[in-house]
Amino acid sequence: MESKQVIYQEMIYDHTYGNKSGTFYGMVSYAGSSFSFSSPTEEVTVPSCLSLYYIGHVNLFEFEMPIAPGQMEINFRLYDFVYDVKYFGIDDVKITPGDCPPLVCPTGLSPCHKDGICVAGKIECDKISQCPSGEDEADCPISISCDFEQPYGCGYDFGSYIWRDAFIHHLPAADHTMGADNHTGHYMFFTSDSRQTTTLTSPLI
Repeated sequence: MESKQVIYQEMIYDHTYGNKSGTFYGMVSYAGSSFSFSSPTEEVTVPSCLSLYYIGHVNLFEFEMPIAPGQMEINFRLYDFVYDVKYFGIDDVKITPGDCPPLVCPTGLSPCHKDGICVAGKIECDKISQCPSGEDEADCPISISCDFEQPYGCGYDFGSYIWRDAFIHHLPAADHTMGADNHTGHYMFFTSDSRQTTTLTSPLI
């Protein structure tokens, strides 16, 4: 595919040239779909490193993993279960003899060391796993004492509660930590109009 501007998204280029002259293998999904293709079969004679570059505004990343000698075929499968415009692509697939080099991420991407990939938007301890292994949500500090000023919430199980920022149009408009005249704080919030109940559970210390 050629470079393309997806609706409401920035221009997406290939990885090889980084401009409109390059192409890559991919698809555009407008209503939730899957995308799959397979590489040709190749005989790998020595331990090697498989690397590739994934293009798309959902999860932009580089990837590398060690592979053993033998007949090798790679199957790529991408799934889009959200009914929104998505853009997927694969570029610069390489098998290089020898061990994979240390993972070095380009500007704007962060490493997931256990997965061997670089991802965009990695935020540690925000209760959202950007790394497939979940390493960005592992070993986060936990405590029963908590002011809930960070999205991880000290390791609490939120249940149906939501982590919300204090805002003039919210009720309450201020949190306790920052005080009534400061609207930069956060707190845990739950509301129901049907007599529902929920729980907020602390981590086990």
